[in-house]
Amino acid sequence: MTSRCTRLVLIAWVAGVFLSGGTPAWAQGQTHEAPFSGQPLRQLLQPSATISCRSELADSTGYYPKAGGHSLQSGLEKQSKPASWRISLAGDEEARVLMGQEPTLERFQVIRRDATSVVLVRVGHGLVGATVDVLMIDPQNGSFVSSDSSVGPLWNRTTVWVGRCQ
Repeated sequence: MTSRCTRLVLIAWVAGVFLSGGTPAWAQGQTHEAPFSGQPLRQLLQPSATISCRSELADSTGYYPKAGGHSLQSGLEKQSKPASWRISLAGDEEARVLMGQEPTLERFQVIRRDATSVVLVRVGHGLVGATVDVLMIDPQNGSFVSSDSSVGPLWNRTTVWVGRCQ
């Protein structure tokens, strides 16, 4: 069911882009453009694979508490210390990911793993709300996008990291 929902959201977004003739209006605000070149990650097609991903750029957007209500805050910034992920895949169902400056081991569900994309998802529930983490890797060029969304009593926000894997 999860992979079907993921596909439906992706199809709706892609259809919106093509039907509108370009990038959706909500995505046409500030942009950051930089050259990218990466290496193919052929090892991701093996039954077991371990790769490392790294990001120096993060964009965080969300609603945060402020006197008398909440405020919208957003901004792309270069990280003072790059974020890293060590991803271990064994089969097509589960991945183990070491995340963060002081790495913690997390289990992700493999939504897709083929020559065009690797998509990993983790949903969490805790005392301060709910989280959804999505890791996406393009095996053809090693590009990496990670998003961490959470909602709870103090905020409703998403952070997106972009980088490369090897």
